[in-house]
Amino acid sequence: MGISRRADCGISSRIRPLSDRNVIELQAITALNHVGDVVLLLIDPSEHCGYPLTTQTNTLHEIEKTLTIQFIVAANKCDLADFHGEWEYLSAEIGDGMDAVMRRVVVVIDSQTSRVGSASGTRPEVTKTP
Repeated sequence: MGISRRADCGISSRIRPLSDRNVIELQAITALNHVGDVVLLLIDPSEHCGYPLTTQTNTLHEIEKTLTIQFIVAANKCDLADFHGEWEYLSAEIGDGMDAVMRRVVVVIDSQTSRVGSASGTRPEVTKTP
């Protein structure tokens, strides 16, 4: 029996410096603190996104400073680049690494759910699927 979890998606935009973002984009980044239990930040080590890896990494550090919830950083497009960094590796195009990243997301969500349940004295309801 599996357990279903709800995942909220926040902004979907290129990793670019915060100084290049408009007010709405900056508000969307701040809002991530209020829409879920974990934020998945993706970088593109292949640099096909149009930004060098150093710019993406600097932007990630800027965004991380604004987050008050847990986050996971993953490097996407690893099928296109020989990347050896500190993050999870995945290729959304071919599906490599997706399960490992999603397992990490689930672990964080489960730890948040357990902490909330123990703090309130009750366990939150979890929807089970066959």
